[in-house]
Amino acid sequence: MASSGSFNTGSSSGRYLTFSWWINSQSTENNTTTIGWELEGAGDGGYVIVSEVKVTIDGSQAFYRNTSTHQKVYVGTVVASGTKTI
Repeated sequence: MASSGSFNTGSSSGRYLTFSWWINSQSTENNTTTIGWELEGAGDGGYVIVSEVKVTIDGSQAFYRNTSTHQKVYVGTVVASGTKTI
C-alpha cells in the first residue's frame, strides 16, 4: 500500500479540485490504517466554482456539503479535510 497519494477531479477550463491523502497511523494489532485527507482548489485561472462536494472513502461518506449557490474556491484553499480509519 502506498503511504500517500493524490488525484484531480474532472477539469473545467483547467480548473479542478485535488484530493490528497496520507497515512497518519497504522495498527497491526487492530489491522487498521488511519489516513488524513484534504480536498483543495487547484488548476489554472485562480479558482474553481463548486456547489456540491461529496467525499467517499472506502464506501463511506467522509464529507458532504451542498450549498444553494456556487462558490469560488481559490487555488490552494482547502474545501474539506479529515481523517478516516479503514
